[in-house]
Amino acid sequence: MKGKVIQIKDLIEYHHLDKSFQDKVACIRLTPEVDNIGTTEAAYMDMFSFVAVLQGKVSFDINYKPLQMGRGDLLLIHPSLLVNLKEQSGDFVAMHLLCERRMFEHLLATRPDYQQYSLFFRTRFPVIHISEDQMESIRLTMEQMQRLITFSCARQEDIIFHQMMCACFRYLR
Repeated sequence: MKGKVIQIKDLIEYHHLDKSFQDKVACIRLTPEVDNIGTTEAAYMDMFSFVAVLQGKVSFDINYKPLQMGRGDLLLIHPSLLVNLKEQSGDFVAMHLLCERRMFEHLLATRPDYQQYSLFFRTRFPVIHISEDQMESIRLTMEQMQRLITFSCARQEDIIFHQMMCACFRYLR
């Protein structure tokens, strides 16, 4: 994966994870037990991504700049950033929500609930520290998204987009 532009399907394949929703949205629980998590090399992310650290610590290089995160941190990643997960503590747990770039840009352009948040992705790579209650709410919403992505249902796409907004955007005001 080194220096490669990666899509959601590439990450799903590389880490041997459950499926995504139409290769457009995925929600992954990251732990040290996830296949290949300690062996990732720098890659360009062609997606929007939210990493919510639930427990432990993690170290990233983003565009060659080191970034440390811990419990209660929410990282917003936008397309074309060079991302490298360097190391994580043994008790590291995070939820990682990924949305394909074109789909997310479409949501930003067409859905009023998303439009006000495009500014957050124009900053370098914001880390937002949120309260324990907010992090628990994000965890529960992302776990619900994981189940929703795995089992199809009526209006699945609309429900996923709503859950995505609930998981991350309500804390970015």
